Amino acid sequence: MSSHVKGLIVFAVFMLCIATAQQTNPAEQSASDPLRIAGLNGGKLKLTLGRTSSTVDLSSKLSGCWGAIYDGADRQSKPSRVMLLPRVLDMVQKNGVWYVAAQVNLNGGCNVNGMCGASTTVNLIWLKLDQKLTVSKQQFSVVQNCLDETELTQWIGRGSNDVDNALNPKLELSKGVLSIGFEISDYANKFKTVSKLRYEHRAPEKGLQISSQRVAIK
Repeated sequence: MSSHVKGLIVFAVFMLCIATAQQTNPAEQSASDPLRIAGLNGGKLKLTLGRTSSTVDLSSKLSGCWGAIYDGADRQSKPSRVMLLPRVLDMVQKNGVWYVAAQVNLNGGCNVNGMCGASTTVNLIWLKLDQKLTVSKQQFSVVQNCLDETELTQWIGRGSNDVDNALNPKLELSKGVLSIGFEISDYANKFKTVSKLRYEHRAPEKGLQISSQRVAIK
């Protein structure tokens, strides 16, 4: 094989590596976390622990636009594929099992000029993983979503009193606990469902604990 051909092969492999790297989006998480999480296209996550890795498809559970964003008012614009940007809230290894609590914020709609296209949908995810990083249990909760009138009403986060964080909230645990209040309004039937969500670092196996009650809208 000539040196020229070898050079082309090396270049091709190099470009493939770059393309592959560009298809993942590292999660916002602690640098000390041994289990690394990255967002992918198509509503998926990539999990890596040493030489073990797996891909988790969340697309059927996520609310918001995880496919491709486009501008419906501009016929010349091309859809842009959405890459998940997960935010790890907690990660615990207990009895040989991994528990992960994460947040995924997405555009409320794929058409940025359509209904709820400029809003932010907040998904909370809880995963129980075995040693092969296979999901054995999972939970999802949508705590903010314009399309079905779901609104965050109470949370602890980075700058939660700031306008920017109210539009694109970054949730946090406080003293090992994630505590959130949210409500879903049903104006047609004149009631709202008021919910509280709790997750505990010391008891990750309990997952996302949610209690709800209906309240009349006056």
